Amino acid sequence: MFLERFKDKEWELAAKFRSFGGTWYFLRKVKNDNQPESIFIDDNSKLDYYKRIRQSTKAFLLFELCFSSLLFVTNVINIINVASHNKAFTGLLFAVITLSSIGLIVLLGVCFMVWSRYFKATILVKKLEENISKK
Repeated sequence: MFLERFKDKEWELAAKFRSFGGTWYFLRKVKNDNQPESIFIDDNSKLDYYKRIRQSTKAFLLFELCFSSLLFVTNVINIINVASHNKAFTGLLFAVITLSSIGLIVLLGVCFMVWSRYFKATILVKKLEENISKK
């Protein structure tokens, strides 16, 4: 049974919640200094997990970079448009450029965080593949 696997790994049932979609089991690890805290039974399941993380972050990164590029191009076009016509920044144009610049900075920060997660997952995938090939 599902719960027996976790009991064998010294996890205990903390709570059980029934909903329309099924039953949710909340488990917690029994404190033991001798064993590492991991729910993975073998390296293959851990490898699959990190490959899924890498794949999902890759798709998210592509979306973020496209959206960031769109915001950057919009800002450049607006600034060039104002500069070429010798117009002063109107309130609305200033607000659009400011908000899109803030959005661009936030998106680039998110891109950096997602990229670092992708990079860590890639390193872990390579290590796990090496461990599996040695066995």
